[in-house]
Amino acid sequence: MSTTLPPATDGVVTGLKSLAIPLATCKAGERFDDLQPIKMFVRGRRIVAMGEATHGTREFSQLKHRLFEWLVVEMGFTALAIEANFPECMLLDRFVTTGEGDPLDGITGMRFWPWNTEEVLELIRTN
Repeated sequence: MSTTLPPATDGVVTGLKSLAIPLATCKAGERFDDLQPIKMFVRGRRIVAMGEATHGTREFSQLKHRLFEWLVVEMGFTALAIEANFPECMLLDRFVTTGEGDPLDGITGMRFWPWNTEEVLELIRTN
């Protein structure tokens, strides 16, 4: 038995559009002015959780990279935790904190395909 949801009403669509925060780009290394409205959700927080609708989608990974960059530069965050095994992440931590090692080896060593992407490698390399 399948359940079909009714189409969204104009009021729902209008409400969602009024709450949406338009972004200039999903790529890191750009200006942050379009992210300023997000400050009200993050200010005073010690932890920010991020997810994605699908693993491995290029644009989601790029946007997370941009948001991580913004959280560090604009909001003063200093740590990043990811959904992965701790021991395998130590190679990446060493690269990020000291520049030693190969981030590709670290990503491959996690044996978790969503992290084995060009976008995650770029995030790690631009620490």
